[in-house]
Order: sequence, then C-alpha cells, then structure tokens
Amino acid sequence: MLNEILYKINIIMLDIDLYNDEDPQGDSIFPFMTFMGFLLGIVILIVGATLYFSSKHQFNIFFDERDRKDISDKKLKQNIKVGKIAMIAGVIIMAVSFFL
Repeated sequence: MLNEILYKINIIMLDIDLYNDEDPQGDSIFPFMTFMGFLLGIVILIVGATLYFSSKHQFNIFFDERDRKDISDKKLKQNIKVGKIAMIAGVIIMAVSFFL
C-alpha cells in the first residue's frame, strides 16, 4: 500500500519541471481579481460588524452612562440596519469570490 502511494507520488513529481521558470507564468488577471474580491468582502464585513456592534452596544471610552443614547434613536436604528446590510453584502462578496 505504501509502495503504491510512493509510486504515484513519484509519477506525479516526474511530470513537474521545477527548473523551467517560464512555464508556470500566467497571463490571467482573474485569480488576482478573485483574491481582491475576497479582501473587499472581508473589509466590508469588518466595517459592517463595527458599525452594527458599536451602534447596538454603544461602547464608550470612559464608560459614562450619560453619553449613551436611547436605543430607539433614529440614527442608531439606521446604523444598525446599515451594519446588517454591510455584513450580509461582505459575506456575499466573499462567497462569490470563491465560486468565480
């Protein structure tokens, strides 16, 4: 069993020319664009999560309760909604970049 596996690995390795520098060069920008789409998805996800959690929990540096706004404030509700939408959009962009 081990001999068969080593034989198959040896056959695969014989097909690879490690000294040919010009052969593996790609002409496509497509892998780079999918990677950049993945990074864009991560950035949008992090920004959306930051907006959502900072609006939902209202983190303060000095933890002073007087600085907290009422959760029914119109601006906070809008920020929570935008944060949810941004997180969903980030996840969708990351998923699409995997399937491209």
